[in-house]
Amino acid sequence: MESGVTKLFIELVQRQGRGDTLSPAELALLELGLSDPDCLDALNRHMEMELYSVESEDKSDPSISSIQSKDALAALMKKIEPTSISSAKDPQMDVQIDAHPHKPEQIIGRNDHKIFWRKWMAVAAVLLFGCAITTIWWQLNNKQPATQQLATNSEQYERVQPIVPGSSGAILTLGNGRKIALGSHHTGLLHIGSLTIQPGKDAAKLTNLEVAKSGEEVLYNTLTTPRGRQYQIELPDGTKVWLNASSSLKFPTIFNPQHRTVELSGEAYFEVVHNSSHPFQVKVKDQLIEDIGTKFNVKAYSDEPTVRTALVEGIIDVTNGIKKLRMKPGQGLKASANAMSIYNADLNQVLAWKSGFFAFRKAGVDEIMRQLSRWYDVDVVYSSSFHKTEGNNASFTGSIDRNLDLQDVLDGLQFSQVHFKIDKNKRTIIIEN
Repeated sequence: MESGVTKLFIELVQRQGRGDTLSPAELALLELGLSDPDCLDALNRHMEMELYSVESEDKSDPSISSIQSKDALAALMKKIEPTSISSAKDPQMDVQIDAHPHKPEQIIGRNDHKIFWRKWMAVAAVLLFGCAITTIWWQLNNKQPATQQLATNSEQYERVQPIVPGSSGAILTLGNGRKIALGSHHTGLLHIGSLTIQPGKDAAKLTNLEVAKSGEEVLYNTLTTPRGRQYQIELPDGTKVWLNASSSLKFPTIFNPQHRTVELSGEAYFEVVHNSSHPFQVKVKDQLIEDIGTKFNVKAYSDEPTVRTALVEGIIDVTNGIKKLRMKPGQGLKASANAMSIYNADLNQVLAWKSGFFAFRKAGVDEIMRQLSRWYDVDVVYSSSFHKTEGNNASFTGSIDRNLDLQDVLDGLQFSQVHFKIDKNKRTIIIEN
């Protein structure tokens, strides 16, 4: 079973659980997946990672009681059971399922009895739904093997199902190892020790009233955006950080009295609350960036040939251990190995991602594909016929909306020497001459 098929099956389960309206073809795929061992195994692993429970260490916070949970489960089971047989004779589907939204909690907590109860109630609901649909499928008496038909139907479905752009979302890993999913509609305050988290769909705010004590062990939190996600966070000192896709920001639970130091991998835009007696520093690879009242962008992906910093407002000092350069607004700094140089930056291009656009200036195929891969969560493969030297002679200058589907973006690029093909089952862009 190809991984693309199981990914599609899990996506359909999630959409059905949210109450989205599925087409007859989508319902057919969902039905077939529920009778396929590979899909069920993938779903089980996914639920282990993705079924979160709301838990607060502050016992005064409201929580879902066992009785409420049982009532919610009963209501959910009533909503998701099959209700009618469609009279429409779609060649791929003879069953219509009515479903209503179910929004699982979005916190990855510890496995205490509350989490265990709520998690397995959700699993039971999914399994009940699966059993109901599987029973109906067997009643259809389709003689074609489930795996074969699922793969065939998924290929037909993917011809019309676009690869959609990324969205807001991130995982916050606390110093104690606990993980919190951010980017849902959950907006209640979360209290973990001295840390208070106010999460939202696009941004979260952290507050911590404790002051670091001398000699006390420092724990670190890490905010991670996977491919296809971006997110904004306000740190306890008031500094705001926007994380682009496939990035991570590591920061201490409590800043020490000497400096506020964070570590970045990927790309982020910073609006720093300046404090001359408590400087803000960003570690990125072998560089240290220190603010002097600043708004700046740092791009430091591991697959990029250089680290680029662009200053929007204020002043920053950048050092690589050998030399130190001071930047002024409108300037960019490019660093590779032991070399650093300052140039005049196009800030509109640099910050386009934050405003919802791709912006390119004489960008080659490699540069463009790296950005598309991160935002659309796709892989990129160069066919054996593709000549990279010739292909990279092609360049693109312009801006494209990041809210477009992937195919629309590729249509807008239209290199004369390069052609793009999408394998949607494998979520892969194939580059050809």
